[in-house]
Formats: sequence, C-alpha cells, structure tokens
Amino acid sequence: MEDDDWLDLSEQEGVTLGPEDALRREIEKTKRLKVERLQLRDQVEKLKQKVQFLENENETLRHNPAKQRDTQAPTRTAPLPAVSQWALILLGVNLLACAWLLYSLIFKEIS
Repeated sequence: MEDDDWLDLSEQEGVTLGPEDALRREIEKTKRLKVERLQLRDQVEKLKQKVQFLENENETLRHNPAKQRDTQAPTRTAPLPAVSQWALILLGVNLLACAWLLYSLIFKEIS
C-alpha cells in the first residue's frame, strides 16, 4: 500500500489518471481486498477452532478437578542440567572470594 501513496498524491494535486490506469488501480485494489478478506476469514476460522478447543478444555477441567490440580502444580522431575550446576558452583566460589576480600580489607584497616 505504501507504493501507491505517490499515485494518490498525484491525483489529489490535480493530475488525473487515464481510464485504463484508473481501472487497473481499482482492479488491483479489489484483488488486495479479496486477499485480505480471505486472510481474515482464515484468522477467524483459526480463532474459532482455538476458542472451541479452550472451551472443551475448560469443560474437561470443570468436570475433573483432579486433573485441574495436576495441571496447576507441575513438579520438577528432571535434574538441573550440568551447565546450571556449574553456574551455581561458580557463583558460590565468587561469593566466597568476595567475602574473603572484604574480610581482608576490613582487618587491614583495623590493624
């Protein structure tokens, strides 16, 4: 649509298009509107399917409270990946180093 902006300006400034160009523009505009309408229909259909799915899921959870509790409180069964374990170890080592530096700075100032 941005490409057609300069054409709109020329028409507003008094320069008119020929009948063939005007017809071609109207046809292109109609095609764009048809494509947009089809895309909107697809989006509406997808949203209707999603609403139907969510309504079914809501109804299932309403009739089965035990399943609702299971979905609300997921438990962590997998152990931490090795990268996370190393990150925690390095964090602990860095905290200890910072504590040692602060301790040594404090006692050097006192003595």
